[in-house]
Amino acid sequence: MNKQLRRKRKRKVSDDQTNLSFSIPSEIKKPINLIGLIVIGLSLSLWASRLLFGQTAQVTEDISVSKSKISSPEEITGLVDYGGAPYSDALVSKGLNINVEEIYPGLKLRFVKPPNQSANGISMLLDQEVSIAYSDRPLTDSEVKKAKLRETQLVQIPIAIDGIVFFGNNNNSVSKLSLKTTKAIFTGEIDNWHDIDPKASDLPIAPILLDKESLTSIGIDLDRAATTIQYESSYTQIVRKVISTPGAISFASASSVKGQQFVNIFDLSDGGNNYVPPFINGAPNIQAFKDGSYPLTRRLFVVYRQDELNDSRTGKAIANYLLEKKKKKTVQDSGFVRIK
Repeated sequence: MNKQLRRKRKRKVSDDQTNLSFSIPSEIKKPINLIGLIVIGLSLSLWASRLLFGQTAQVTEDISVSKSKISSPEEITGLVDYGGAPYSDALVSKGLNINVEEIYPGLKLRFVKPPNQSANGISMLLDQEVSIAYSDRPLTDSEVKKAKLRETQLVQIPIAIDGIVFFGNNNNSVSKLSLKTTKAIFTGEIDNWHDIDPKASDLPIAPILLDKESLTSIGIDLDRAATTIQYESSYTQIVRKVISTPGAISFASASSVKGQQFVNIFDLSDGGNNYVPPFINGAPNIQAFKDGSYPLTRRLFVVYRQDELNDSRTGKAIANYLLEKKKKKTVQDSGFVRIK
């Protein structure tokens, strides 16, 4: 009897131990699962972070300058070089650099000439020859691609609207041109003024430009440029060449032509009989540029590298200054239309 009792007790203990040995792993699994989840969570977090920051350098940032915070004076310092389209001369002559430097006493803006005839403001910016570029056209796909290959980001901010003005030698009897005719002149399809107006004398057309890239402003592909185009190093030289050359013609920003008394300014039409003058009483026809009745306008941009902190702050500060309502006279007095 005692033996049977002892056997029963042994079986009970054995069963309890068996149950215990089965339940222990179940209890241990809870912290193990928790630790595993934490490890997996950290891994996913690191992976997502790496993916996110790895792509940031590939994306051009979209910035709304009008809503961006203006840097405090002590945040922008040093010598900042700029270059690009000649239209910036008009802004500078109306006090842009002086006024921005007064707001940021530690800043000094300096103009840098292009190293060669083929260089433009965007290429100089990509080559780090300047920190800010003024451009009279939006960035091209090839420039955006080039920036990505160099692991940088270019930001373009539209700051004004400009009118493109055609002007020629003062002795030319032709005073009106259509957009179609201007393109035919600079592609070489029309090479004599008599072909434009039968009343005009038999006079060869002498197209003059700053560079071949200027043709993109009037919608002409570079490979269609007329072989008769002559190129000059500056707009000052272009104006002098036009004044001294019978049959000469060129085009430029209204700000570059304003005040030129010894050239013939052409009225322009989009193909109909409504020829619109780019100037009224010697002043740019701002209203026609603004409402689009003048047939050839373009947007002007401030461009800078987003990844360079001081350059970014300076570019943003210049754009903010030009877009501020209180500073609107700088843009208008330069012969441009304000964006805002």
